[in-house]
Amino acid sequence: MTDKSYPADVDAENSVLGGVLLGADFPELDPDDFHDGRNRNIWKTMQRCYQKHQAVELSLLTPFFDKRTEINNLNHVSVLLERTPGLQNFDRFVRIVREYSARRKLMRSFDYCVEHMYDPSANLDHLLERLQVDLNHINNNGFREFAMVETVMEMAEFANMQLPTRQYYLEPWLHQESITLISGGRGTGKSFFAISILDAIAKGKSFGPWDAGVSVPTLYLDGEMSVTELHRRLNKYPPMGRDQPLYVLSSGIASRKGVTGNLLDENWRAQLKDTLVKLEVKLWVCDNLASLSPGIDEKDKQHYDPINQFFIQLRHLGISTIALHHTNKKDEQRGTSAREDNIDVSILLKGTAKFQDETRFVANFTKNRSGGSGMLYEFILEDDEYGLISWNYQSGKDGRKREAIKLLAEGEHTQEEIAELVDYAGRSSVSEARRWARNKGYLTSDNQLTQSGEEYVNGRRWE
Repeated sequence: MTDKSYPADVDAENSVLGGVLLGADFPELDPDDFHDGRNRNIWKTMQRCYQKHQAVELSLLTPFFDKRTEINNLNHVSVLLERTPGLQNFDRFVRIVREYSARRKLMRSFDYCVEHMYDPSANLDHLLERLQVDLNHINNNGFREFAMVETVMEMAEFANMQLPTRQYYLEPWLHQESITLISGGRGTGKSFFAISILDAIAKGKSFGPWDAGVSVPTLYLDGEMSVTELHRRLNKYPPMGRDQPLYVLSSGIASRKGVTGNLLDENWRAQLKDTLVKLEVKLWVCDNLASLSPGIDEKDKQHYDPINQFFIQLRHLGISTIALHHTNKKDEQRGTSAREDNIDVSILLKGTAKFQDETRFVANFTKNRSGGSGMLYEFILEDDEYGLISWNYQSGKDGRKREAIKLLAEGEHTQEEIAELVDYAGRSSVSEARRWARNKGYLTSDNQLTQSGEEYVNGRRWE
């Protein structure tokens, strides 16, 4: 195969050269990224100007041209300047040039191997090694890797970067490029809580006390439920009204096709990343860390590091992660505390009471980089008359008050003991709760619960 038969987009190459002359930022391209010989020569000249910190202008290019090709190259530059369509699509033309360059490199590497495969004396290990070396020089997108020094910026330059405003999905805590850890005991309601968050965001609606932000594509990854159980749960969410897709990746469906989810597997993480990028997902839920990292030593930070770095990599790609995790006997996230080092938000779900088909828990924000650590809300989850998901919520402080009133009515603890049990500051807070309950008609003067008081402490009445 001759070099002329390799794929290229010379118009895109010309547009890149013309764009630089029109003032576009100098892109990271090598001369070999250009297929047209004249374009390679011009790019070498432009690089020399750039490396000398000189503006890349037509008048400065002449001294750098080889005398033998000077007139030809200058004529070519003049023509491409006239035909450059402006700077509005400059970045797209750069990507096209890089992609075609990667294609040619791959094709040359494969052609070399195919050609020598017919030679019985050819060393197979040598051919495989050469192919691997060539592949290592091309990343998944066909771009060459940057040298570290090329990524360093002076502080003032960094501070003056024009960046888009950070988008919120649920205000004030869930935003783009974030990592959230939601921990809770078995049966607390973690999965329903997370799916409901995704459903609200896909529909552009608020959830609980949090206002709706932008609606984006989301994905729910389940790592343990049977297909039947997941199907039952997801049918509690009506699909109508979604502005963006809510994708589902079921471990049960995937395993039927021979794919086993494992966050400790580098190849599986790469496939997952490619899937999220291809579907343009901006927020996904990992349910849960234990089932999707089999064999991990949860107390060992080094075992968790590959998963942590994966979440950070997704953050840099503009993809937010919500990871679900179990708690230990102390109602803390289970395992190494390093799991919380790089996250933006940590929410601890603590189950309260359960009544028939209802699930209740308090959501406590133990970490929030956006502000608002210490946010405390109590949620109640039940089915509505149609069997669909229904949520109610109130301030978590009301849950403490309800528990304090219940303990007062039982009459088995002093006010000091009640304050310690419900995490009040002192007995004065218990006295205040008692006065409030009597004024509402929930407690009699001798601390007996009224009928409405029974409904309140048992969560059947909300204030």
